[in-house]
Amino acid sequence: VAEALPGARFLVLDREPDFLAQALLVARREIHGNLSSPYGLHPDFRAEDDPITSVCRQVVAHRRAGAELHAALGPARSMVLSYEEFCTHPEGAMARIATELLGIDPAAGCPVPRGLRFTVSRKRRLPPDEFAAIEEGLGRLQGA
Repeated sequence: VAEALPGARFLVLDREPDFLAQALLVARREIHGNLSSPYGLHPDFRAEDDPITSVCRQVVAHRRAGAELHAALGPARSMVLSYEEFCTHPEGAMARIATELLGIDPAAGCPVPRGLRFTVSRKRRLPPDEFAAIEEGLGRLQGA
C-alpha cells in the first residue's frame, strides 16, 4: 500500500503484547464462539497449535510487521504510538500525530478534539493459567 500511495502516512499502534494476546483470545471466545477461529485481519493464524500459541504467534507477527513498516518508511511517513498512550492521553496523542507525522500545527487550523477519553484494559480477564501461558508463549516466541 505504501508504494501505491506515496503521499500516505501510516500510524502503527503498538499494544502491550500480553494484553493484546488476551484481547485476541477473548475475541475468539466471545465474538467467534470458537477458539480455533482467529480474530483479526490475518487468515494464517488458525489454531493448528493450541489457541494460546496461535494467538501469541499472531501478536508477534503483527508487532514485527509494524516495526518493519516503520523501519522501511521512516519517521517521515510512519509513526509508532503505544495503544496505551493513545487511550490514556488521546488529545496529546492526536497533537503528536498532527505535528510529527502530518507536519500540521494543531494550533493553526487542525483542531484536536477535546474531551476524548478511552479506557485501557490492563485487567486480566483470563484464568491465571491461561494468562501465564500467554506470558510464557510470548517470551518464547519473542526470543526466537
